Amino acid sequence: MKKITKISLGTAGGILIALGTFGLVANAEEVTTDTATPTIKSIRQEIETIREEKREAVKNEIETVKEKRIELKATATSSKAVIDSLRTEAKAKIEALRKSAKTKIDLKKEAIKTEVKERVTNRVGEITKHLTTRIEVLEKHIATIESRFAELESKNISTTEAKTHIEEAKAEIAKAKSAIPTITANSEAALSSDIPKTAFEIARKEIKTVEEYIKSARTHLGEAVKSLKASIGTTATTTE
Repeated sequence: MKKITKISLGTAGGILIALGTFGLVANAEEVTTDTATPTIKSIRQEIETIREEKREAVKNEIETVKEKRIELKATATSSKAVIDSLRTEAKAKIEALRKSAKTKIDLKKEAIKTEVKERVTNRVGEITKHLTTRIEVLEKHIATIESRFAELESKNISTTEAKTHIEEAKAEIAKAKSAIPTITANSEAALSSDIPKTAFEIARKEIKTVEEYIKSARTHLGEAVKSLKASIGTTATTTE
């Protein structure tokens, strides 16, 4: 089984390793070995089987050539030309075996790349959907608070500070919403990059940035509510 983990996957392998940096998987090292999806595990096993079959076929061909050379020498009728012909024929067969195995392995590697890309695309979709949902929740809270301003002001309750915080929250939300599409765009670029780890690092930073915007918006929203409560309390005390 250890041989399977040594299979070189090129860009796909780089993407898998990058996933750890991107936060799409719990442990990138595990994904490259034991926790890969059943599809990827199966394809890797098929690749190893192809390699084993190629090695066995090459070994058998070499043994066959050796046996034929021994037979030719034993008959005392062989010539250098005959032996050279035998060697050339064997070399051609071995080369054909190697090319055939390489073609099959390349196809399997492409299948792994496709599987990995699908996983990344789905995960990025989940992340952006989650971020968008959090933004929508904040926007609903903002709308609810704003709907109370007119009523509070009619009762001489100050909403100035609260409005300032609400505007700040809206600004942070606007920045978050404009940044989300770049997460998807850069993730897609990373999938086709020769250095996916670096590309995914950019996307990871963008996700963190959006989360900071959302956190800031939530803080301003909380301050707006706190301000209104204070204003209501002050007005009630004054009235008394």
